[in-house]
Amino acid sequence: MQQKIDPNRIRTDLNTQARIQTDTSTVEEYVEAMLRGDEFPPIVVFHDLDSDLLVLVDGFHRLEAHMRAKPGEEIDVIIKEETLSEARWASFTVNATHGLKRSTADKRRIIAEALRHEKGLKMSDRQIAGHVGVDKNTVASVRRELEAGGEIHHHENRQGNGFLHTFSPNNCFTQGKNTPPFEVYCTLECGGDYSEAAKRLANGGYTCQAQVDLSAFKVSVNSDTSDTMKNIIPGVEVLRQVKNDLFSGIMPVLWQGGFGELARIEMAPQRILIFGGAPGSGKTTLVMQLAFDALFMNPRLKLIVANVEMSPAVLMEKQLARISGIEHNIIKNRFFNDSQRERLQQAVADMTEVMERVTFVLPPIDLRIVQQAMETRGGDLIVLDYLQRIPCSLLASAKDMRLEMNQTMNALRVLADQGRCLLCCSSISRPQSGKPKNGYGKETLTLSSFKESGEIEFGADDCFGVCLPEAQCPSGYVTTIKHLKSRYGVHRDFELFFDVPHQSFHDAPNFTTITTTKELTYDTKHAKYTEAFTGDECDSNEEADEF
Repeated sequence: MQQKIDPNRIRTDLNTQARIQTDTSTVEEYVEAMLRGDEFPPIVVFHDLDSDLLVLVDGFHRLEAHMRAKPGEEIDVIIKEETLSEARWASFTVNATHGLKRSTADKRRIIAEALRHEKGLKMSDRQIAGHVGVDKNTVASVRRELEAGGEIHHHENRQGNGFLHTFSPNNCFTQGKNTPPFEVYCTLECGGDYSEAAKRLANGGYTCQAQVDLSAFKVSVNSDTSDTMKNIIPGVEVLRQVKNDLFSGIMPVLWQGGFGELARIEMAPQRILIFGGAPGSGKTTLVMQLAFDALFMNPRLKLIVANVEMSPAVLMEKQLARISGIEHNIIKNRFFNDSQRERLQQAVADMTEVMERVTFVLPPIDLRIVQQAMETRGGDLIVLDYLQRIPCSLLASAKDMRLEMNQTMNALRVLADQGRCLLCCSSISRPQSGKPKNGYGKETLTLSSFKESGEIEFGADDCFGVCLPEAQCPSGYVTTIKHLKSRYGVHRDFELFFDVPHQSFHDAPNFTTITTTKELTYDTKHAKYTEAFTGDECDSNEEADEF
């Protein structure tokens, strides 16, 4: 089906690029041709229904050239409803007869990937060669290299009469010296269909030398339809995948959302990050800053925001305060002067560049609605604020909060496994004794402070606690971000300065708390302020209990 779609929806990072790398000169040539008005064939995209991903198979050079020559314009595509596995298998045939000629290195990489593919495991050298468009002797050479390295299973085989002949002492069929054991033949040539294997061997002139229990071969280890084998993967296959990933030359996807200490917060596909803190600690401000700065710094990223407490307009005003360097109270009460108006207009212009990639979900909110937003608008980065108020379904019962949170975390893992990164705010339990503030400090805030902490601890990849300091003031203060859990790396606590009037976090100064006396200019391109903070120390905590 041919149609026009937003090129930013198309995934190019899922190992469907058969070439070792994109050719820069070819892209530049295509850009010039497109600017002249030359027409190009539509690119080919596979739609994986399970993950709802649009995966590019044919047209990597054309897609990159289109995005450079016609930014913001939709691109002509042919969409095929197939799985991601089928997309990768189809990618091995690309450019065999058209487009930029494949290099020798490209061909050998394609052959290797085809031999490792679940379909290629069942095929002979001649069949692989016919699929990818190369000579079968080249396939045999690459196969030997992979077998020697232990990357694929070794079979002493040769192609003849349409059958794969394997020499083994455990034969049950014979025809001269060509003696295929039934199990191997059934698995490799007939996809595990034992009756078809027996029929083919009989038609091929083979005679049975022993009674064969065909029921023993009803389930093939390579059968795509075997329910018993879907959740099993050999260790050697895991090692192969890791090895290919390590030496592919492709860096892991990481969406940066700031510099300095903020860069310690790693946002990446398939991650769930949870931020907990007391009311007014700034956890929503921190999460929204990370999300929007990631948009500024990653031009293809798309964001979905689901907030049960604040309206999209309020969230937007806070971002404008941060970017313009004008206090939020001034913006909220519309007290800005002419100079500030100009700065606000510039901030609005900066925000306009990314807002086409942002979607807000309005209350009442559940994960089903968030999923629908992702399917219709696209979303790589998802903000959920806050977890305890966003159920799996609006019809779900809230009688057992722990059970409901467990269901929510399971649902979030499904979304994350589809390639999304989730930034979630969580409420924390009130202190049982002493001053309320003391239960939210860096000495007492722990992972168990999170409400339904067991479910959160199990389901999250990273957990951060936004602590309240002993000394605060309305103009800002230094706060500790406790890295309470890290599934993929070393966790270390760090400090940030929370500029309350401008609703922003950044690296902390060398003093505890300050009063800001200088308006700031925010550089959206580099996600940082261009002027330093200056101010007087503020030690009182009496004036900042509420802000």
